[in-house]
Order: sequence, then C-alpha cells, then structure tokens
Amino acid sequence: MVKPDLPTPIITRNNLNQFNTNNIDPREKMSSLINLFLEFYRAKGYFEQEYVKITAGIDPTVHFIGSHISVYKKYLIKAKIPDIGCCMAQKCIRNHNLNNYLKKNQISKYSSYFYSLGLLTSSKRLDMACAEFFEFLTTKLMINPNNIKLRILSKDESLVQACIKAGMQNNLELDTKPNIYYTHKLGMVDYIGHSFNFAIWDEKLKEFSDVGNIILIKHKNDDIAVEVAFGAGIMIKTILGLDHVLDCYTLQGLENQETSLRRKFEDVIITTVALYEDGLRPKNSPTKNRILGTYVKLLSYFRKKTNMSIMDLSNILSCFLYKEFPTATQDVTKDIIKYIINFEKKTIISTEFYKKIESIS
Repeated sequence: MVKPDLPTPIITRNNLNQFNTNNIDPREKMSSLINLFLEFYRAKGYFEQEYVKITAGIDPTVHFIGSHISVYKKYLIKAKIPDIGCCMAQKCIRNHNLNNYLKKNQISKYSSYFYSLGLLTSSKRLDMACAEFFEFLTTKLMINPNNIKLRILSKDESLVQACIKAGMQNNLELDTKPNIYYTHKLGMVDYIGHSFNFAIWDEKLKEFSDVGNIILIKHKNDDIAVEVAFGAGIMIKTILGLDHVLDCYTLQGLENQETSLRRKFEDVIITTVALYEDGLRPKNSPTKNRILGTYVKLLSYFRKKTNMSIMDLSNILSCFLYKEFPTATQDVTKDIIKYIINFEKKTIISTEFYKKIESIS
C-alpha cells in the first residue's frame, strides 16, 4: 500500500498539546497527527485508502487534487462504500492563493499545499461516524470538549440528532451562519452535501476556528454516505496556537522578512517544491503545467523583492525538499533554479511580469 511520504516520529505522544515546544520539529507534529488518525480508524475496522499524486488527473473537475473526496468519488458513483468505511491522508494543493499573493498586506489563513485527512462511510453509520470522530478529538488529540463547537443548521435534523446521540448536545451552535455555509458542492451532478463545521478554540486568536466538517452526502434525495474531513495543518495550528499554518512545515530562511511578504514567499516555495516533487514541470499547456510556471515566476519575483541571491534561494529550496520529502529520489531544486535563471535572462518578459505584479499589488 502506498503510504504518505512521512518520517517515522521519534517521539510518540497521544497529547498533541505536549508538542507546544520549540525543540520539536513541526514536521514531526504533522507526522504524529496523521499516524494517530490512520491508526485510530484502522483499529475501528476502516480500510486505509491509497493516496494518489496531486497531479493524478482522476478528477476532471479540478486541476490538482484538492481534497481526499476526489479519491472517494469512485465509491459515490458506484454507490458502493467499503465495509465500515475507508480512511486516508491525501496530499493536496488548492491554488486559490495565487490571487492573494498579489494583494498587498493580505495574508491567507490557509496554505496552498496541505494534507487532507478524511474518511468515507455509509450514511447508515452517521451516528457512529460522529461518535467515533468526537472520540478521536477528545481521547486521541486530548481536546477538552468545552473547546469544541459544532456549527450546524437546525433543520438538518439527522446531523443534529447524531451529535446529540454522541453526547455533544452542549457543543451545538445552531443557525449562526448563512445557509450556504452548511452546504457542500462535490463537482458531481445530482450530488450535494449537508454539513456541519467543527470549530476548536484557538488560544492564539482567542476564538473558535473552523478546522473541518462532517458531511452527509446525498444523491438526488437519497442519503448515501458520510464524509469526515479536516486539514492536518490547520488542526495543528489551532490546537497549538501557532502564528500561522505555514509554521507546520520545516521551511527556514525567511524569518526576518516582513510578515506578509514572508508568508506569501513561503507558500510559493512550498507549493512549487511539492508540484515538482509530484513530477510536474512548467509548460504552456495543459493548464496545471501553466499554473506551475506562474508559481516559479513568482519565486523569481519574491527573490527580487527580498534581494535574495540565487544561491540562498537554492539552499532554502533544497533544505525544505529533503525535510518535507525525505525519500525524494532527485534534487528538483536544480530544475527549479534552472527555470528561474532562464526566465530572468529573458529580460523583457521577466520585467513585464514583475511590473504586472507590482501594478496589481
């Protein structure tokens, strides 16, 4: 079975709050959370689904795999969910941040590259799925039940009752959001999800922050499946009260940059390396290759913006590559740097790109 590219944790603790110390590698926190999740659900009888490449192209509705649901769609189409259910950790990229990079002083709260943790089970197991996940949050992640809010629409009675049966009636936050907040589009005709968000107290922000969903999936008018979904990084960021979700990754070298510029540069580096490591290369077509080309050009832009040398950028890329992808078989850093150098040699084209970025930002 294909496993996520993760180092074996040196320290194994069930309480992630104990990881709130500077001498623990953030990559280790990510690894431990993923392992806890998969081990918990395997013990419950769930089948561990193989993950796919971010650029696998198995879901025609997206350029990159942006959620584990893309992998699970085959079960929904066949209306045949594995016995008990399936769980997985899927590498994902959502390129919404491309627009945020160009907005001055605006920082996205999410990273473009992340691990999507989730499960799929039969709609008949809705009550059990909710109970199991609340057990995971409170006994494996050791989250105080008082620090959990379930943001739910009161008319979604089956979801409300499932939470009550799981003993979470005191955690319900009813009808505080617009109706669209409680619905999920799956990119499939006649399929829709009715959901509630689970929010966890963020000590850094002093507020409850959404970290994931439990979704009742319907085909036309029939309930067919339940999905549980959350991002590993946003979960760790919220539990530990980190400054930003990007602090969950082992990227170093930009700590002295202005905050907005730093976070955008970090996100571009992480996303570019992840796509190169996935096997993608910049081209004019198809679209996903062209998107990668934009990311690498943005690396050039941020390098110029921060007065960073090619050598320093190369070192940052290389260090991140081998910490984040320890089993990498080739140094994609060389390919990235080569593309940047060739792009910058095309003075007219690169200058026009920089000017365009500056005019927008």
